[in-house]
Amino acid sequence: MPASTVADLIADTLVEAGVSRIYGIVGDSLNGLTEALRLRPTIASGLPEEVRTFPEQMTVPCYVLDPLWNACAANDAARHLFAGWLDGKERNLLCYVFLAPDARTFLDDWESSARRVLAEFRAVSIRGDKQEVDALVQELRSRSPGFERLWYNQSVLLREGGPRKFRHRIDGPVDFDQTTLIFTTWPQYQLVTVRPL
Repeated sequence: MPASTVADLIADTLVEAGVSRIYGIVGDSLNGLTEALRLRPTIASGLPEEVRTFPEQMTVPCYVLDPLWNACAANDAARHLFAGWLDGKERNLLCYVFLAPDARTFLDDWESSARRVLAEFRAVSIRGDKQEVDALVQELRSRSPGFERLWYNQSVLLREGGPRKFRHRIDGPVDFDQTTLIFTTWPQYQLVTVRPL
């Protein structure tokens, strides 16, 4: 993103320097910088406390996705349900779906689920940092023939809720209803809950 204002120049410089968090007092004199930083999810003041702690307030499985679909917060119920993804080192939902061998057995209908997840990611990826999105897509295209094949389908779908079926390694077949919400104050984060049916 080319710098068009002093705030953009400062934000670009911070990103290039590898800064991942910045703290300050929001006021009229910082509005331009605050907005420039908000547009760069890698430096958007870290994960807000309200976003980080929200899943723990839920009794059903609940997690938060960032613009690249990395799980950045989850409650214990979600970590139990999504063991293999939320308890692992790789917390990117796309990487789990397309690269983790157990995803093909956990997701009831892997092909349909993978197609839907990728179409939903396409719809929201425009909010993410273009270079980071492109890097993730290139990595997945090179590592997953399934991703490569479905990427060319070019389907776009808003993140939708509805029934989800999983084959949990301990609990066996389980059915849920998924709801996805966007934080109005932090629209780059998606709150996902799944309620048992």
